[in-house]
Amino acid sequence: MSALEFINQTVVSSTNTSALNIGTTSDKLFTSKYDVYFITTDFSGSTTNPESVQTRLIDSSGNVITDTEYDRATHRMFSNSSFDKQNNEGANSIIGLWGEYDQAPENALASGYVINPADSGSFTYFISKTIGKEAGNLVAKETLAVHRGAEEIIGIQFLIQNTDFFNNCTITVYGVKTWVVV
Repeated sequence: MSALEFINQTVVSSTNTSALNIGTTSDKLFTSKYDVYFITTDFSGSTTNPESVQTRLIDSSGNVITDTEYDRATHRMFSNSSFDKQNNEGANSIIGLWGEYDQAPENALASGYVINPADSGSFTYFISKTIGKEAGNLVAKETLAVHRGAEEIIGIQFLIQNTDFFNNCTITVYGVKTWVVV
């Protein structure tokens, strides 16, 4: 159980961008006010290409971190078959942390936590749960991830890398005032 405080909502409609940054040096998304942030996302793309929404972080200088410092472990559960697992170590982004989709107008929906982003002495951790489509079939995912760099993080980048653009998306960020693990 937690108490949330609204921080930011970003709404994009009919854009031609494949990367969306939230947080700048003058308008930090993540600050030392909270150790934990809760994010909800709703992404839809513009083409029929399958896409995984990828994540990178923005450092205290306002630079997107593209170094191979991201690890993830994902458990996927399919509507048409059994489950499987995916792992990446030393990647330049976190693949699928906020979901995946097949074809417009399908959406990728997600919610998750970002832990310790503003703490310059700690790694940044992620926990997310998503629902979307892959190969026309419903897939639910749970992902644990880490940015293996102890540095202050001020923002987040959402990106897709094939030939798609964000068509409609809503990203809502909350600060978690009380963090209780049950």
